[in-house]
Amino acid sequence: MSNQKETTKVPPVSKSQSPGHEWLYNKPALKTRTQPRFDPALIVRMGLEVLMSRQYPHLILAGLVRIGLIIYGVYHDKHNAVPYTDVDYHVVTDAARYISEGKSPFARHTYRYTPFLAYLLLPNINCHPACGKVLFCILDLVAGYLINCIIRLKQPVHVAVRHSLLWLYNPLLIAISTRGSAESVMACLVLLIIYSHLQGRVVLTGFALGTAVHFKLYPIIYSLPLYLSLEQQSVHSWEWFRPTRKRLHLVMSSGISFILLTYAAYFLY
Repeated sequence: MSNQKETTKVPPVSKSQSPGHEWLYNKPALKTRTQPRFDPALIVRMGLEVLMSRQYPHLILAGLVRIGLIIYGVYHDKHNAVPYTDVDYHVVTDAARYISEGKSPFARHTYRYTPFLAYLLLPNINCHPACGKVLFCILDLVAGYLINCIIRLKQPVHVAVRHSLLWLYNPLLIAISTRGSAESVMACLVLLIIYSHLQGRVVLTGFALGTAVHFKLYPIIYSLPLYLSLEQQSVHSWEWFRPTRKRLHLVMSSGISFILLTYAAYFLY
């Protein structure tokens, strides 16, 4: 016998002979991640979508545009023969000066507005002549916000924002408010009437309607449509104007606000 130990060679294990170790031979191939491509157009489009779905950045930007034009108006009036500021703005400012002196605002020739408008422009006398323009521009922005709120009652947010931008960036409206026209006051009151009516706030609608009619007469044309829309129309025409609780609240609230403001203006002057 030989002292040398016989070494047995172990045959290599094949895949078929090792059924429990297939994972050693069937390793899945590693997936290589591809770097995302930088797409500037996609980023710009996403940014615009976010910007168009939010109104507050537009309110700030529209306000800055109006402030810039107010500053330009001050410079323009000092260095040009044709003024940038509206003539009626000087009329209302003079009426506010009469009020600050204890006189009637109607002592100013061609002043034909409610005396409370002259009260709104008292900061022109006490602070700076452009304070009234700033107030009208703020009300102009409030009108754009009310448009957004009204449309959001029936449409998605992005639709409401896009429609309100037509007001905020309208060059005609920007020029009107920055030149010192008080039309933004009426715009806010009329939009407040519509918004409160759509929300079912009858008393607030009436107070806004009475205040708007006191400032200018033309919003009185909204009285009949508001009155009729508070109730469902009957087939019989004689029941269209039938007074109900909501209709009485509208009539009383609008009448009270109009009478109180008018009587206060008459009592003061």
